[in-house]
Amino acid sequence: LALLAAAMAALSSRKAAPPPNAYFLSSDISLPVKIRVGSMHGAAPDSGLSYPALVKARTGVAAADIEVWCQLHSHGRPVGQPERTCNAPGSQLRWNEWLSFSAHYRDLSADASVTLRLVGSSGARATRVVAEASARLFDDDGRSLHTGELKLPLTLLPPPDADADGAAAAPSAAAASAAPAAA
Repeated sequence: LALLAAAMAALSSRKAAPPPNAYFLSSDISLPVKIRVGSMHGAAPDSGLSYPALVKARTGVAAADIEVWCQLHSHGRPVGQPERTCNAPGSQLRWNEWLSFSAHYRDLSADASVTLRLVGSSGARATRVVAEASARLFDDDGRSLHTGELKLPLTLLPPPDADADGAAAAPSAAAASAAPAAA
């Protein structure tokens, strides 16, 4: 909706009111790609742990030491450098940040996507990916931009020193929300 409103505002500045059901080609929209990274949440079934404590138990990384890295892809290739959230101590898996990419909507192909990686730090210079998810920016036909909140399923990855029997590799019912928009 924000994308449509911004595009309609741009057209209305030309003194011609757009029709009520106006459609715009992404090739005509010169706004930068923006994504809001919300939060990560899930359930800790029958463990007696809070969700941040469960994340630490399964990944070896404290919830306050996790940040989100986002990489935009177009034509199956990365576009620009990854953007990342700030790592605010005590955030407990809530970021609520807008990430702006250098690419514009007009530069994206119909197969454009964004990959979100949750990266944790378990010590000085010891960062690793603890979960990953990906989402397409356009529908399957490449005609409509996905807007609003998207819930992306994540599986928490075990620490590198997890038991060989996979005890620490149990999946989590986690979700990270990302809302593509241009505002």
